[in-house]
Amino acid sequence: MSVRQLCRQTGKQPAKALFYFPEENKTGIAPTRIIEEDGAFTEGRLVTVNWAGERVPAQILALGGKFFLWV
Repeated sequence: MSVRQLCRQTGKQPAKALFYFPEENKTGIAPTRIIEEDGAFTEGRLVTVNWAGERVPAQILALGGKFFLWV
């Protein structure tokens, strides 16, 4: 089952994501709650995250981990 199907069926989003930060050419794993945009999280989506108090552009490379209820 794909992540997209799971999110639609359960109404839940993944708890963690692997991010790529193009300005620094680095990756990082962090909770999805730091994403400042609303909507469904999908691999390849460009988002803005609150990384260490700074708003940083990032791309979601992968989703996984435990799930939490997105309200």
